[in-house]
Amino acid sequence: MTRDQETRHQQIVEALPFYLSGTLNAQEFASVSQHLEGCVACRTELDRCRELSAVARTGAEWSPSPRDWSAMAAKLDGAAAPAREPLRDFFARVRGWFDVTPVPMRWAFALQGALVVALAGSLLLRPGRPAVYETLSNPERVTPSDRARLHIVFAEDATEAQMRALLQQMKAVIVSGPSPTGIYTVELPFAASDRRQLDDAVARAKANPEVRFAAPPG
Repeated sequence: MTRDQETRHQQIVEALPFYLSGTLNAQEFASVSQHLEGCVACRTELDRCRELSAVARTGAEWSPSPRDWSAMAAKLDGAAAPAREPLRDFFARVRGWFDVTPVPMRWAFALQGALVVALAGSLLLRPGRPAVYETLSNPERVTPSDRARLHIVFAEDATEAQMRALLQQMKAVIVSGPSPTGIYTVELPFAASDRRQLDDAVARAKANPEVRFAAPPG
């Protein structure tokens, strides 16, 4: 096997969780499917991914440590998303996120990503709206603002109604997300300099059973 073939094989292996959850775009999905037809090792790895996915959905609840969240938040704040990237750059960025994400959370985010994609598709295809299609590799567009913001990760089984109820309670609006790791950025109705209200908002978000993580950017 040549170096290019080894690199391609590794890229496919790292994309299998997203292939399984259906969060790749059409071109990426077709590329992985074509590789699987001729690669026994990758098909075996895909079967293992299915088993791990089943365990992630039915296993005991897992709680990440503060160190895990700090590493992931630092990676998120330091990441720069280019305007458009080929398939290889997409896999490289996914691998970087995976390096700082605990294994149980990888499957939780992949499954949550599939639900979010389905919800977004139903909203974008409403009559009277222009057809819009974006992939996870598109950059997020966040409008600059002096208002306070939070990074929030919802539970993998949180429904759209539960997410909306929490946002209404906090008077918050989503300004970006979900990222490929399931993180939303929400804007709050007060200035970022108001630390008292910001700390209170973080505490209220963390107290919600449908929230797995809440912290200000940075």
